[in-house]
Amino acid sequence: MNKVANRILTIIATAATAALITYLFDAGRGKRRRAILRDKVYSKLNTVRTAADRMAEDVYNRSAGVFAGVRSHVFHHNVADNVLCQRVRARLGRLVSHPSAIVVTADNGVVTLRGPILKREVGRVLIAVRAVPGVKSLVNQLSPRDHPGQVSSLQGEPRRHMRDQSKPDHWAPATRLLVGLGGGLLAYYGLQRQPAGNPLLAAVGLVMVARAVISEGLPKAPLRNGRRNHGLPELKPPLEASQVPPTLKRITSPTTPTVKH
Repeated sequence: MNKVANRILTIIATAATAALITYLFDAGRGKRRRAILRDKVYSKLNTVRTAADRMAEDVYNRSAGVFAGVRSHVFHHNVADNVLCQRVRARLGRLVSHPSAIVVTADNGVVTLRGPILKREVGRVLIAVRAVPGVKSLVNQLSPRDHPGQVSSLQGEPRRHMRDQSKPDHWAPATRLLVGLGGGLLAYYGLQRQPAGNPLLAAVGLVMVARAVISEGLPKAPLRNGRRNHGLPELKPPLEASQVPPTLKRITSPTTPTVKH
């Protein structure tokens, strides 16, 4: 039985190899097909190299950040007020939708926050600012508001990173690497267990690997008026008669030609 199966596989492999050689070395279109294949291979290799460089940079930056955080907690030292303000502002830029509305001052490690802020953002701001290295105490003089209302500093679209927080499909390169490695080890352990392996562990590991690979998700067109745009230009409704500027009315209004008798 094994000999028959091996013979069938050999026949299939030989036929597939012959078909591939015929396809790539065809007298009429073989050169063009080989060029297309070469370009696709180079493109994929460049994509893999770019992703690897980005992942290595992300892992290095996160490792350096963890090391710096541990060092700052172990070795306490005074931080200049201007440096401390910059650290707090950098942290606020990732926590609130309108960080420019908050005024940050520091005096010998005592940080004061002033300005309007949305009420749902107050809690995480206070926790994060207290955790900034160099902050000895925090004075909260913020003015929480349920809605932006008429406050000018709370108007406009939120910052991009705040909009991206609603997209759980995006993972950082370091996170993808760790999840992929963990899933691969879990799948290998599940498949190697005797006598028949552990299908549940193997399935979970494969799901983790697949999730790490496709963590970017599929790109979606932006929503406009409840409908997906699909890259088409937005059509604006025609202007009412009262909304047309006077200069445009004079240009577009029909003129009656004068007839000389």
